[in-house]
Amino acid sequence: MATTTKKEAHISHSQITEFTRCPRKYHLHYRVGLLAAFCPSGLLFGSAVHEAVALFNQGRLEGKKPSPEELLAAYRACWEKERLPVRLRSRESPASFEATARRLLELCASEQGRSGEVVAVEEPFSIRLSERTPEVKGVIDLVERARDGTDYKTSSSRSEPEADQLVLYREALLKTGFAAGCVVHARYVLLVKGAEPEIILRNVKIGQSDGERLRRLYEAVWRDIKLGCSFPIPGWWCADCQWQRHCDQAQDQTERRGR
Repeated sequence: MATTTKKEAHISHSQITEFTRCPRKYHLHYRVGLLAAFCPSGLLFGSAVHEAVALFNQGRLEGKKPSPEELLAAYRACWEKERLPVRLRSRESPASFEATARRLLELCASEQGRSGEVVAVEEPFSIRLSERTPEVKGVIDLVERARDGTDYKTSSSRSEPEADQLVLYREALLKTGFAAGCVVHARYVLLVKGAEPEIILRNVKIGQSDGERLRRLYEAVWRDIKLGCSFPIPGWWCADCQWQRHCDQAQDQTERRGR
């Protein structure tokens, strides 16, 4: 029997990604609506750096150049407003994260001359990929005339991230008329927080077939969401799962019922 789900007015790429990684996490987060038990340090760091980078790009759009201290202040403000307990790993501290953020923001500012003309910052969109799925909502970090859709990601790895989010951005730019008559490109800007922080640009080649593949993926995932799938998929992501405690409890209850 399918689990009852609330009627979704829209869906996001992060929801699609979360469900494909672990339907149990999606179930506890979105269907049941449980509050997260903590905030992983990496997640908070990424959000805080994102706020500072958005301020920097908004300055570019307005013909201004925020100072390094202004960018760092935006980073701190995001970190300090977090109300959940922050889970730090071994050898991590707020001070070490801030030092890394300072270096990454300095590097980001130094890339200004190599970027195109800023058209929009934090550009929201709402599109329908398929009649079989709800509207898809999201926000494009940066739209440049020379480079088009850009997404910033903090990472501890130099490895290339999945391309689906950029495929979605391309579809959004085309469907909303934002890039009418233009050839749309997309890229990731990886803010690597290793021993020596660095910025890596990853341009992603996207074709018409990628848009069709993304549509089929969303349809398949949405079908399984409506069916109420909620089985767990254990993996490395469990260590930082904010709903792990509830997942363990749900698993225990399932096993007791089966005895």
